[in-house]
Amino acid sequence: MKHFRRSLLAILSVCALFVLCTPGIPARAALPALKENSFSASFSATYKRVTISIPKVYDKYEVSWYNEKQEPLETRQCYTAAFFNVKLNRLYYYRVRGLRRDDQTKAYVPATEWSACKAVWTPKEDAVKAKLVKGNAATVVIKVPRISGVKSYTLYISAKSTSKGYRKAGTVKPGRTIKVSRAGRAALKYNKKYYYKVVPNLKKKATEVTSCIKGFRIAKISL
Repeated sequence: MKHFRRSLLAILSVCALFVLCTPGIPARAALPALKENSFSASFSATYKRVTISIPKVYDKYEVSWYNEKQEPLETRQCYTAAFFNVKLNRLYYYRVRGLRRDDQTKAYVPATEWSACKAVWTPKEDAVKAKLVKGNAATVVIKVPRISGVKSYTLYISAKSTSKGYRKAGTVKPGRTIKVSRAGRAALKYNKKYYYKVVPNLKKKATEVTSCIKGFRIAKISL
């Protein structure tokens, strides 16, 4: 038995030495990562469509589309934009990789690694509802929808529609309501327009998720 083991080790050593000393095809270099901020998604509730926009850096792109459980639905190739028809009040995931055209085979082959997953929320026009509350203080109650794959929502309030200026108002579970009377440290005022942004907190990992932004005006309500 010992003789057999010694003979086997000797054979393996010779094979390893042969592999190391024999010239062959060099190992394929690792593909670069695709920049996460180089592509984004936009959603149209009117057309029930999501558009993945990508700058023209590589010859072509491949986009994989997943459901709320990150199970694959379809994969498409595109140049600068990929379009997916969707259902409302759903959560979808996607990831992208760059492709290059092989001069010999004329086929498109991977030029980058797959990106990390990003998420797209497709709310109905009235999925998030704001209702004014009667009382002495300016207060609004906001209700969020139940969507598979979403564990909660974070609500932000701002007096401006731009990305800057939003202050966290709280976290609310799907299907529940949250009462808001302040935008940051400042109390809400009557006859002034505000904007709220609702961001889903997901059960699955994603580097980015689309949000829902709407405006409302608090008018004085007669008691």
